[in-house]
Amino acid sequence: MVVSLQDQNYIQQLREEEREGRTVDKQVETLRKRINILEQLAHKNQMEAAGRQQSYHDAHAKAHTFDVNDSVWYYRKSSMARGVTSKLKYSWTGPFRVSKVIGPVTYVLEDVDGNQLPGTYHARYLYKDPNRETGEGREV
Repeated sequence: MVVSLQDQNYIQQLREEEREGRTVDKQVETLRKRINILEQLAHKNQMEAAGRQQSYHDAHAKAHTFDVNDSVWYYRKSSMARGVTSKLKYSWTGPFRVSKVIGPVTYVLEDVDGNQLPGTYHARYLYKDPNRETGEGREV
């Protein structure tokens, strides 16, 4: 069995500590206590950081709620059509009207002519039409 010089020094140090009355079991117990204290400290720091992040988010987050008949624009995820880059495509389309509120962030939309759009739409992809009643069926 090959033992490095560093391992030999460590073994020698343990033997000396045993002679002085400090056993390996006491050292292990001391190390476990230290690890436990460090785990508690790390958990406390993590909880404090999460609290700071939550308060920052709450201070800057905006609630997006819409009522029936509100005029909104819809963010259209651009698809990669051949020859057209997504950078040059229109991102927002509308205006549409909210025809039904399904949940706190889920809506059913209809176009200006009253035709219901297929599917439901999440509030994060909608924003209120700044022109409200004067909006025409244009894309931005």
